[in-house]
Amino acid sequence: MLRFLALAGLLLATPSPQNDSTRRVFSPDTQADTRPDAPLSERRVSYDIDVTLDPEAKTVSGVERITWRNTGPQPVGELQFHMYLNAFKPGSTFMRESGGRHRGFEASSEDRWGGVELSSLRIVDAPLVPDGDLLGTPALDPITAGTELLDEARFIQPDDSNLSDETVLSVPLPEAVAPGETVTIEIDFVSTLPEIVARTGWATSSSGEPFFMVAQWFPKLGVYEIPGQRYVPADAETGRWSTHQFHANSEFYADFGTYRVRMTVPADYELGATGQQVSAEDLGEQRAETYWAADVHDFAWTTGANLLVFEDQWEDVQLRLLMQPEHEAQAQRHFDAAKIALDRFDAWYGEYPYPTLTLVDGVGGSNGMEYPTLITCGTVYMLPEWARPLELVTIHEFGHQYWYGLVASNEAEEAWLDEGINSYSEVKVMEEAYGRGSVIDFPGFKISDSDFQRLSYTEQNPTRGAIYARSWDYTTR
Repeated sequence: MLRFLALAGLLLATPSPQNDSTRRVFSPDTQADTRPDAPLSERRVSYDIDVTLDPEAKTVSGVERITWRNTGPQPVGELQFHMYLNAFKPGSTFMRESGGRHRGFEASSEDRWGGVELSSLRIVDAPLVPDGDLLGTPALDPITAGTELLDEARFIQPDDSNLSDETVLSVPLPEAVAPGETVTIEIDFVSTLPEIVARTGWATSSSGEPFFMVAQWFPKLGVYEIPGQRYVPADAETGRWSTHQFHANSEFYADFGTYRVRMTVPADYELGATGQQVSAEDLGEQRAETYWAADVHDFAWTTGANLLVFEDQWEDVQLRLLMQPEHEAQAQRHFDAAKIALDRFDAWYGEYPYPTLTLVDGVGGSNGMEYPTLITCGTVYMLPEWARPLELVTIHEFGHQYWYGLVASNEAEEAWLDEGINSYSEVKVMEEAYGRGSVIDFPGFKISDSDFQRLSYTEQNPTRGAIYARSWDYTTR
């Protein structure tokens, strides 16, 4: 998607008209509490996370409590965690495959590296029970409570032999989790954010202000696939963990669950996140906001100084937009594109089940990415009305709320169920909404989304001809 933003940068013409959306003034009760009365998914895992951002150190530090339920037929004696930020350490598989570049972006500062450090990983005897939604029966022997597991944990490399890669952590348990039972783990961690190259990290905006896109940022459980799930045979005796390393050309896969995340940031920073805000606290020079999200499989957030926040509404969905100040005139274009996407996907594929959708005008390589109920869009200054990369990216990234979002496919192994179907859906929406010349609609020069998709196909080595392939096996010319 970012090649369209680059193209748009060459098309400087008249600015868009001023938007007519509502500018938000911070208050602790901005979002109405519309949490569902009943679960919409199986909710195999729940997270309760409390963290603080240090803008100077570029770190997010705190504690998370995770409760996981074994839905399989046999005891499970190991947990496997994704440690995604370790992809931004020297020698990682991501760095070897990408050369430190991603979608045209490359870090240049001395403190460009990122990673996750754990100081404790222990069993606790109280399962996480968010809002009465009990995940299962905590049946571990009480003597295991407080057991420190970090000494036995080890990094594994299920995809390659790169011993320098630390993006998957295996944690043996002192007592296996029986079928239907739960285990609760508490982790103290510090995540160092990298300079933004691939989706996540820190950057300095064009106005010189700090910007943080906090994604793939916490120790996160992989998916334990039970017999009959995806490619595990129905008659298999046990399930297996699906935890691929972080590759240059792959994305993510996780169980549906619940998230309660409390984020402490400087008082003058704006903040947007997955889910909906349920509380806000004035801490003097800092501010803490707590967000809650259910029936999602990830949590991301963004914050920074000088961000502008706008609000709008589509039916019963609250829309929030966090923008770079120089792009303020294009706020309504973001909302209009989001409403088009919501309307078409709702009519064609099914109801959007969440009460919020947050749009982020990010910086650099943070743009063009999807997270549950939060997407990064991006634009350029003075983007003319006849050039619609802004609309295309917004519609595309919203589409991921369905593919892979609601479908919950494995993006690493099933890219055709993710980017494939989503790109098809994006073309259908763009060309119904805007007609011929849906991306470039200049008199005498019209380019439709389908034209760009055909060009992309020829660039992706079509002679390969594979539908089912691991995402990092796809090659470009």
